[in-house]
Amino acid sequence: MSPLRLGWLGQRDDRARLLVFLLLALSWASLTKVSSAGLALGLALGLALSSGLGPLHVARRLRPVFSLLFLLLLLTPFWHPPGAQPLVASWAWGPSDLGLASAGLLSLRVLALSTLAIAALDVAPFDQSLQGLRGLGVPAPLVHTALLTQRALARFREDLTRIEAALAARGFRGRGPSAIPTYSAVAGGLLVRSVGRAERLEQAMRCRGYEGELILPDPPRAGLADWFLVLAGLALALALPLAERLA
Repeated sequence: MSPLRLGWLGQRDDRARLLVFLLLALSWASLTKVSSAGLALGLALGLALSSGLGPLHVARRLRPVFSLLFLLLLLTPFWHPPGAQPLVASWAWGPSDLGLASAGLLSLRVLALSTLAIAALDVAPFDQSLQGLRGLGVPAPLVHTALLTQRALARFREDLTRIEAALAARGFRGRGPSAIPTYSAVAGGLLVRSVGRAERLEQAMRCRGYEGELILPDPPRAGLADWFLVLAGLALALALPLAERLA
């Protein structure tokens, strides 16, 4: 296995790891109780931390999710489905009990699924995870698009970092309406540069014989531990929805 793999989960076969992720994601997305969603979040955090991903790494990766949930928590409590009661009797249009419960349930599900994705994808190199998806039958164009998009985003960040450093060295502060022409020029330059790089990449791939299928090494055969992981993931995926219906 690659030295870039982390923990016991990263040492498992990519197909087995991603299949478990898909099973759990489909199961946890259907949870209807706050307690079950909270348990799912705890299990996802346990998977991530036990696989060698530090708490700071998980928190940093969840930062965009927290930003999205902040907006969600501002609006969803004010939802008034049939049968909802306002939390404050004198404020009929204020937060409702069902709206607040829906906000909590949705937030826990989103955090659980996001943490689960971090545990599944950050323990192994991205290209090898994509190879695992290809082994599960995901169409080749989707896998190749994801791989090339990741490379393009990395180069885009490098270009943006260099431009920011160049602007700072020239005394640009980016404040007020006077900065709009500069931002417009930067955005246009990045767009033109990205299009040109994509065209050169396409030409290079065609010159190397690319015909819609990347040549990838054959994945190793799944071992006993990989099959045990799949069976454990299947059991866990069935356990929480079943416990909800029996409760």
